[in-house]
Amino acid sequence: SLAASTSTNIYMYYGNPSATTTSNGNSTFIVFLDFENYNLGALEGQDGWENYNGAGICEIATSTDSGKVIKSVYQSSSFLGGGYNLGKQLFDTATTNIAVHVRSKPTACYPVDEDPPEDKICKSAWTAIETDGSDRLGPSINNDTNWEYLIGAWPTSFYTGANPTSCDVDKWQWIRWEYNGTNEKLYIKDSLYYEGTNKTGIKGIGIETAKSATNGDHHEVYWDDWFVRNYVEPEPTIGTPGNEETSGAATSATGGS
Repeated sequence: SLAASTSTNIYMYYGNPSATTTSNGNSTFIVFLDFENYNLGALEGQDGWENYNGAGICEIATSTDSGKVIKSVYQSSSFLGGGYNLGKQLFDTATTNIAVHVRSKPTACYPVDEDPPEDKICKSAWTAIETDGSDRLGPSINNDTNWEYLIGAWPTSFYTGANPTSCDVDKWQWIRWEYNGTNEKLYIKDSLYYEGTNKTGIKGIGIETAKSATNGDHHEVYWDDWFVRNYVEPEPTIGTPGNEETSGAATSATGGS
């Protein structure tokens, strides 16, 4: 650990191909999920993930650029109310002064049996499960184009189109929640997207997949590197990196009297 209100020099060495990593996410964060120890296939039933509502596909799959990941898909001819909710409890009570991070990679939303294609809104939301196990806040993907956000308790939760921000399809992007005991903040791609006071903390994490169109649209979203860390406000700042240093030239001496 680092002492508070002091400056500490940290040296980083590189260029040794035989060096082995000593990084350990489980030892670093309160919660760390990279899914590498999960089994391929259905996520439900693994490591405490439970089905809260509906039917869909949420599985552990292999990504070409990120190892094992969660892949969430919703496919049905039903309306939005047929969403699929999968959650994992992290804390026994609502917890504050923490930050939750996850990486997400949305893919394109496309119809499978529409001729001609109809207008549609495909949605896939990540949700922070509140004290009662359902009240939540999370980002929603609207028709591949924008991140929006979902807020509320099932089944009265709603999506809002206020202040949409662009969604990078087929690219990994970071999402972050911060809870300080008074309010909550949602960041998308490191930009503050939503701030409110209706949450007192979180109890768990979850995934919801749904769509607002008929005739079997498919929308796949990948999730990886979920972790929870301590959070204080204001957050500590990072100092200016120092200069690269090189070792001095070697010298030797022989002889003597």
